[in-house]
Amino acid sequence: SMAARLSYQQSKNATYRKQGKKQTDERLPFGIESLDRLLHASGKGGLVRNSTTLVIGERGTKKTVTALHFLAAGIKEQEKGLMISLKDDEAAIRAVAQGYRVLRPYFSNESEYLQIEHLWPSYVASGNFLNRIYDWIEKSNRQIERVVFDNYAQLMLRFPLLDADPMLVPTLVDLFKMKGITSLFIDIVEEPGKAVWEYKSPVLD
Repeated sequence: SMAARLSYQQSKNATYRKQGKKQTDERLPFGIESLDRLLHASGKGGLVRNSTTLVIGERGTKKTVTALHFLAAGIKEQEKGLMISLKDDEAAIRAVAQGYRVLRPYFSNESEYLQIEHLWPSYVASGNFLNRIYDWIEKSNRQIERVVFDNYAQLMLRFPLLDADPMLVPTLVDLFKMKGITSLFIDIVEEPGKAVWEYKSPVLD
């Protein structure tokens, strides 16, 4: 089961830490020079491979566009990306990319290195929700290297039953790490200094 696999991976990671093995510092760039340089000025910038990153911003601050750059940079390097959207369907996401010349080549046509999934609102339990994402990863024609989850603010609004499971997002993060996936979550600040993302996770702390 997925829970058993996650338990095994967590045990394996703990063993590595006890042995003093260092995590890789390999970076996955956004393809935005100024941002990549800001994230790692002394070398190849971007997100640390197999890490989880949360991007928080007010509405209209191009969080989704930044995430699309992250996926496009992966496609350029033949690294498959998975876009999980709770807000826009595939056509809407591709339409957003069409507005940016640098993104257009990567989102105009179907690509074996890009998978876009839209989660429609429903009354689904957390187990079914997680299994759906797990199946997308397992059944992919290629190893998924990058995941964008857009956005956390819509999660409890569109899937009200998930609000009863405080371990949903930490389990999702663990799933991505178990699969060697570098994940990028997006959240909205409704007002300055107040994020929708409220849970505490050792992965993100």
